[in-house]
Amino acid sequence: MTASDKWGSPQRGAAAKQSAHPRVAQYLVFTVSGMEMGVSLAHVSEIVPYERVSAVPGTPPFVRGVVHVRGRVIPVIDLAVKLQRVPEPVGKRTCILMVELQVDGRTVPLGLVMDGVATLLDVEITQIQPPPRFGTDVEVRYLEGLVAREGGMLPLLDVALVFGADELAQVARTASTATSGKA
Repeated sequence: MTASDKWGSPQRGAAAKQSAHPRVAQYLVFTVSGMEMGVSLAHVSEIVPYERVSAVPGTPPFVRGVVHVRGRVIPVIDLAVKLQRVPEPVGKRTCILMVELQVDGRTVPLGLVMDGVATLLDVEITQIQPPPRFGTDVEVRYLEGLVAREGGMLPLLDVALVFGADELAQVARTASTATSGKA
């Protein structure tokens, strides 16, 4: 495992390790409700500041609302609520992790509220351990796996597994509803 700087510029050793070892994946490490977790950079498009999230009536409790980013209306998910944790108040480190998921052959952009970004982490695929059937703070069905690091095990969240197909379709409709002005 090799860490990168705070905003994604891999350190020289990490970049060399990646090109020399194609079985290395990068994960963004962030916090939600005081818990660190990682998500594969394969799903991440960008990180934006938390500001001007507009509520949309009739959405599930884990949907905070929508945000307008570069001409697109993006649903914003409170990951703490979805993971059945107590959400932290919005602070100056709160940001929105923009991810893209595939639903019925189309790309659905989502924003995930996080309390802060920690680092980028290079992980050799062989270091990823399967999630246990019990004993983690996150439902194991949402996990890609766990990786050992200083201070304990880091859960690797698979954002595609966090939402069922019906939930993703409903969240995608949230953006359409907000754009069309229909509730």
